[in-house]
Amino acid sequence: MKYLFLLSSIFLLFNGSINPKKENFEHNYAGKIGKYTVYMNLKARNNTISGTYFYANKGIEINLTDGKVENDRLTCFETDYLKNKTAKITATLKNGVLNGTWKNLVTQKELPVQLQVSKLKYKPLPKQIAGNYSVSNTESEGNCKIDIKISYVKGEYLYFLKTDKRKRNGKIYFSRSEDGNYITFSGLPGDENQGDLQGLLNEGKISIQNYGNSMNEYVRLSECGDKYIHLVKK
Repeated sequence: MKYLFLLSSIFLLFNGSINPKKENFEHNYAGKIGKYTVYMNLKARNNTISGTYFYANKGIEINLTDGKVENDRLTCFETDYLKNKTAKITATLKNGVLNGTWKNLVTQKELPVQLQVSKLKYKPLPKQIAGNYSVSNTESEGNCKIDIKISYVKGEYLYFLKTDKRKRNGKIYFSRSEDGNYITFSGLPGDENQGDLQGLLNEGKISIQNYGNSMNEYVRLSECGDKYIHLVKK
């Protein structure tokens, strides 16, 4: 009887009726790749890993694909805007902690990976950021004509700003949190060098505080008299 039970168990195993349990999960992770702070989201479905991550100082998502976990060992690949594999992450995944190595597949450069499960639920970026933005209405009597073109080029966001006084262009970065996302126009310090121009980013809209108050005086774009500049995607 024991012999028959063993044979039947082997038969079921090889015919797929008995399968080892595969864990499905989705977690956010926070930590470092090299010296850089990163936030990562990983999804496991039937032992296949996919997800995204972004560097805190840039905020632009990088896709992860073709991942797997075997004996607490995770491997997955980073892809570029053309979906080409550009880097490989190899790490142990145990008790919510990722420890391993990021490796550039072209230069072979390696960086340590140290991440752990985080309760942070950062707000996703709008799906369609690229486009033409202009002032929707104006609070002041004067002219407030500001146009910004945002383009997505080779995995990066670029801007071209045009007003009656200036034309500027450069790269865009994002600051991301649970409360919202901010867009930063690199190389556009404004009129009183308050750091790069920054605004609150929502779907199809950018809101910029243009000047402060008596306790914190500053002006960002003096050609516009509005305290709050609302740019709407056309």
